[in-house]
Amino acid sequence: MAATLISALIAVVIAMWLRRYANQGGWLYFLLQFNLPVPHVVGAIAMLTLFGQSGLLSRLAYWAGMIRQPSEFPVLVTDSYGMGIVLEYVWKEVPFIAISVLSILKSWTVPYEKQLQLLGAGMWHRWRFVTLPFMLPALTASSIIVFAYSFGSFEVPFVLGSVSRPTLPIWSYQSYLNPDLTHRSEAMAINMVITLISMFLIIFYMKWGEGYAAKRHKI
Repeated sequence: MAATLISALIAVVIAMWLRRYANQGGWLYFLLQFNLPVPHVVGAIAMLTLFGQSGLLSRLAYWAGMIRQPSEFPVLVTDSYGMGIVLEYVWKEVPFIAISVLSILKSWTVPYEKQLQLLGAGMWHRWRFVTLPFMLPALTASSIIVFAYSFGSFEVPFVLGSVSRPTLPIWSYQSYLNPDLTHRSEAMAINMVITLISMFLIIFYMKWGEGYAAKRHKI
């Protein structure tokens, strides 16, 4: 949830900023999208190589004399708070959400914002009555997709997560491989929890989307 909220916030800021460069921001769009084809497991390994206590940044800090040994580098990955997992998801999912929001901002909101501006509406009113309502469906849909994926993802928590505080997919995996076969039922129950929550999110979005569309059509 933390990764989804942070990604959505950063993505909205980036989309609003990039919209100003709609005509000459080709290279900015390229920089925004360059990591989309990168698999999550590759990003997780890169985070481990970069931010691990034996990684690149810790060795640079050691060579620069900032720390006496690499193990003194702050624990940013494989920690009990999941900071490495959040960093990887934010790095990977911000472009996905930003592109979804940016496509709406570039194609739908501009004429309405100009009309409100001609009528004397300020920036806040344009944001409240045009920009936010138009971007909300795309932002909600992409955020739900990101949350559902990260909630059931296995590879990133497996590489960057803590053994003592596993996520649900890792917990299910550990229970399934437990030599005590009585833990198999625990693994199946965890899988059902993940599935049911994901289905609930899909149904919620479908119902919310239908209600939102009906409300917009009525207006």
